[in-house]
Amino acid sequence: MWHSFTDLVRRQFAHSAANWISLYRFAMGACIVVIAATYSGRAGAAVAVLLATGFLCSITLDAVDGWVARRQGKSSYFGSFVDVFFDRSTEYACWLVLASESHAWLICVIVIMVRDVLVDGTKFASALAGHSLEIGVKVPAGWRHTVVASRWSKGSYNAIKACAIGAAIVAVASGGAKTLATVLLGALAIHSLVRGVASISELPTTIRGGRVGEPHELTAGFAIQFLVGVGVLSTILMRS
Repeated sequence: MWHSFTDLVRRQFAHSAANWISLYRFAMGACIVVIAATYSGRAGAAVAVLLATGFLCSITLDAVDGWVARRQGKSSYFGSFVDVFFDRSTEYACWLVLASESHAWLICVIVIMVRDVLVDGTKFASALAGHSLEIGVKVPAGWRHTVVASRWSKGSYNAIKACAIGAAIVAVASGGAKTLATVLLGALAIHSLVRGVASISELPTTIRGGRVGEPHELTAGFAIQFLVGVGVLSTILMRS
């Protein structure tokens, strides 16, 4: 399992600029979060806004890697996995810092992370059982589609997430805008919970049988993603 996964990683990163863009935006986002935490309320407004802007730029690159992959004709299941994996990893870096700022932020972070861990755990269990779980699968029409896959749902979730994390970075770095960050994180937690319930209820219908190429090779990748989430969530709970 691990050998096939490492071989897949080498092959894909050797021939895809999009995967390197995903890695770069993760490194960029994580570094900005660490810098903001280092300031710990002592940064000036300009520095705090600059850090938040930098983080938002790293989020914007989320759209760039997919565009590059499509332009190069190298869209793949692995590329979708890498996109989601580095999204999660960047967010986890944020949650580790933000969870210790206040009880309200801690509750929001726990709600968001529990949803992510449950979804990632289901993906891992499905891959381990020899099934492939489509990433970005087209959700059938109905209330689940409206909540999970509609443009309104995805757009509003990403907008709230970007604003919430941006405001939180400003608050952590400079000590200001905490009320705004709290409101936005609360909205993100509620949105994440609603989408999470719909996503998890839809997961059984997105699992299709048979071991087919990359999905089987990605079993180890799903394991890493799930274990990272569990580790970060456990760390946050122990610190609280």
